[in-house]
Formats: sequence, structure tokens, C-alpha cells
Amino acid sequence: MAAPLRALALLAIWFTALPLGLLAHATQNSDGATTGRSEPTVTVRGVVRDQETGAAIPDVIVRITGTQSSAASDASGRFSMFGVPRGTWQMEATHAAYASVVVDLDLTRPRDVDLEVQMQSKSFEIDAPVVEADTRSELERR
Repeated sequence: MAAPLRALALLAIWFTALPLGLLAHATQNSDGATTGRSEPTVTVRGVVRDQETGAAIPDVIVRITGTQSSAASDASGRFSMFGVPRGTWQMEATHAAYASVVVDLDLTRPRDVDLEVQMQSKSFEIDAPVVEADTRSELERR
């Protein structure tokens, strides 16, 4: 009975540590041998601003294409992505009221990156409302 409980406890620890990134990832070197070291990563931070007004834009979805790294900007327009794999990537920022922005990122050096992303607001065209009214006598006939 103790062995199944121990196995459950180990699974609980593993599932708790996995989302927090506390488990080391095994990687392969050029010979195909597995090493215990994790891949080097960087942190990408930044702020998203309106191109015309300079105001911070909250709720922008920022993601790095080809990775699982993504974040949403907070009320002050700030975002952070931790554990981004080193390499050359494209980062996309999207928001319903703004045109999407794509930024090329060179994350090959072992240093964190701070960005300022400027987005241009979309213009929306809507048709003018049409108001129709009947006279009182036409309403009474119905």
C-alpha cells in the first residue's frame, strides 16, 4: 500500500514542477548523446504603446512564432515572457482594435531583451443608422 502512495506523491510533485519549469530538460549534443542540461533561454520583456498617442495598450496578445512563448500586456501595457529559447524568431502582437505588428527578434546572445512595441489603431467604418417613424394615425390603423 505504501508503494502506490509514494508513486502518487511523486506524480503530484512532477505535475506541480512541470508548469513551473523546475524540471531540467534533457537535450542531445551533436553526437546524439543525451545531456542533463537544459537549453539556454532568455527573457523577453516590453511595453506596448499606441503609435499616435503613446498611451499604454492593455490586453495585447504577444507571442513568439514557432515557440510556446506568449503573454498578454497588463493595464500599463507591459508584458514578460520567460524561458524563451535562444534563436532567431518573429514576435507578433495582436489586439482587436489595432493592426497586428510583427517584429524580428535576434535572441542568439545570452541576454534578456527589452522592447517597445508601437501599434497603429484600426479605423472602423460603420453605416449611418436609419431611423423610420410612422405617424400616430398609421400606428392606430395597425
